[in-house]
Amino acid sequence: MKTLTEKTSAGNNRKNNRKNKGAKNKINTENKMSTLLASAGNKNNLQKMINEFYLSDSWIIDEENNIFNSKQNKFASGVKVEKKGKRWRFVMI
Repeated sequence: MKTLTEKTSAGNNRKNNRKNKGAKNKINTENKMSTLLASAGNKNNLQKMINEFYLSDSWIIDEENNIFNSKQNKFASGVKVEKKGKRWRFVMI
C-alpha cells in the first residue's frame, strides 16, 4: 500500500508529463551553445581583454558590438560580443 506522499508524488509526475508532452518536439533555436572567452563589467574593459586575447592593441568593439581590427581593416570571425544583464561577454560561436 502506498503512503500519502507516494500517491501525491505519482499524481504530480503524471500532471507534469502531460504538460511537457508537446515540449519534447520543440527545438531551442535561441540559446545556441557558445564558449565564453572573456567577461567584463563594461565595454572598454572587455575591449582590453580582447586585445590581450589576440596579443594585439588594434581590436576595437564598434557601435554595433562587432569586433574590428583597425590595422588590418577586417572583422573578427567565429566570435562575437554580447551584453547579457550587466556584463559584456566575448564568446566563440
